[in-house]
Amino acid sequence: MYNLVEDLINLDGAGNAIGGTVIDPHGDLCQDIAARIPPEKQHLVRYIKFSEGEIPFNVYDVDFTASEDKIAQTVADVLKRTWKDFWGPNIDDNFLNGGIALQRIGEASLPNLQRLLSDPDYRESVLERLNREDPIENDLYLYFSNLQGLQDRELQQKTNSTLNKLRKITLSGVLGKMLRAQTNGLRFRESMDQGRITLLNLSELTSDEKKLIGSMCLTFAELAGKSRADTPAAERDQLPYHFVMVDEAPTLMEHSTDAIESFASELRKYKTSIILGMQGLKGQVPSEVSDAIFRNFGTFVSLRLGNPEDAQAVNRSMPSEVLKDSDYLNIEPFHGYMRMQVANERTRPFLLRMKAPGAALYERSIPEMKKRTIDEAMEHERKRFLTFRI
Repeated sequence: MYNLVEDLINLDGAGNAIGGTVIDPHGDLCQDIAARIPPEKQHLVRYIKFSEGEIPFNVYDVDFTASEDKIAQTVADVLKRTWKDFWGPNIDDNFLNGGIALQRIGEASLPNLQRLLSDPDYRESVLERLNREDPIENDLYLYFSNLQGLQDRELQQKTNSTLNKLRKITLSGVLGKMLRAQTNGLRFRESMDQGRITLLNLSELTSDEKKLIGSMCLTFAELAGKSRADTPAAERDQLPYHFVMVDEAPTLMEHSTDAIESFASELRKYKTSIILGMQGLKGQVPSEVSDAIFRNFGTFVSLRLGNPEDAQAVNRSMPSEVLKDSDYLNIEPFHGYMRMQVANERTRPFLLRMKAPGAALYERSIPEMKKRTIDEAMEHERKRFLTFRI
């Protein structure tokens, strides 16, 4: 995977940069990529290791055009997939109404949503700042003034399940500090339009934290890609091409199916695409999902497979008069079989020879890449704090 990224970021042609976002649940891929980025391109790299807990990560702060209800619903949907067996209409209502209300007054964050539902004084201060002449804000006012008037038992029935979910996140030693920020250090649209390389290392997080952060990042990358629609069609050729690569993709598939399908079906016209890396299909990807992958993804590369059922599925989905199932089980190192999409047609699979990985010459530069990323994000956070205080 990392020699593919190395080749992509060195393909700058016709004056257009190529950038990408890599979401890596285990961390090795991010390290391998960063260690191979030459000095002349290192200023484009943003490297984040989430387990270090230093990056501001306010999930309501985005740098692309999206409606307040879309952002609030996106946050709710990602969390819903994390706790799909413990979700209900009250939780949905609280996340949607609370997220919109807090965005309207400029204080949206998950910790503030927790305060809004648990602290009557803070809830009253939010109510005082909603403009009742605005139809949406009036609806929000009625929703939260109703909460304000409930007896304790009724209030608990309405809010306890939501607060339980929020506490699991905000009390996390890693996530809590990041989520309390006013800003988000990940500037998805800016990274796309400036041809940056963003490396998101999710190693050393719990399973739920990986799914939550990874799915949130993938979904916001999708929305940022869609926001490129504000660039006139005639000018889109000048946009940098941007790929989003998800290593060990089955880790996030259950939480990000909609985003993945959107990448595959819609985002190519905005010069944004997705690359999924996985070790196999059997036992990792539901059959209906693997069928959708073969159906929606035009380009497919198979390296040596270890499971005969995977080989059968791949051979069936990439028909060839020459190749047999067993051929996919006996591929030589640095070789693979590839199918491409050319215009509206898909090629027959052909043998692909890949170069051996280059040496990791720049590993010592990784701490500086990480420091620059955090410094930039914290400067943005300080400016927002000063603006808010003034």
